[in-house]
Amino acid sequence: MSQQPLLVTTTERPAGYEVKQALGQVFGVVVRSRGLGGNVMAGLRSLAGGEIIEYTRLVEDTRRHAIDRMVENARAMGANAVVMMRFDSSEMGQTMVTTQLVILVIVIVFAIVGYFVWDRRYRGQSQGSFKPTGEVFKDPTSGKLTRVYEDPATGRRQYREEP
Repeated sequence: MSQQPLLVTTTERPAGYEVKQALGQVFGVVVRSRGLGGNVMAGLRSLAGGEIIEYTRLVEDTRRHAIDRMVENARAMGANAVVMMRFDSSEMGQTMVTTQLVILVIVIVFAIVGYFVWDRRYRGQSQGSFKPTGEVFKDPTSGKLTRVYEDPATGRRQYREEP
């Protein structure tokens, strides 16, 4: 047996209908969140500006779900219509700010880690990783005493003049 369609409207007095009895308030509450991947993508899009499709889809799907739930609750109360229906999605803005801050922190952490990896790899290893080999010679160009150091991990050698 199919059910009669239930009128859902945002107005107080829908045209062509008369409200004879108010049965009370009816709700269709749905709380959803995007996963980490979706929030990261949405946060990156928000930095560039424009529509954030990840959140648009989330809001559309959540509103449809909320309406379905509200209609179920209205039918359970014996209603044949819902008037003055409203949506509330007030927490979305705070989620965006939080997501942007998380992305900013992630970018900063990657930049710092990347800098130290690059510094160690390309600007020469830190002095602590080189060990003296015991080799000492007089540099023919400068005439200064020079000691040889080697990095056991890479085999790279450094030549340090004595002061």
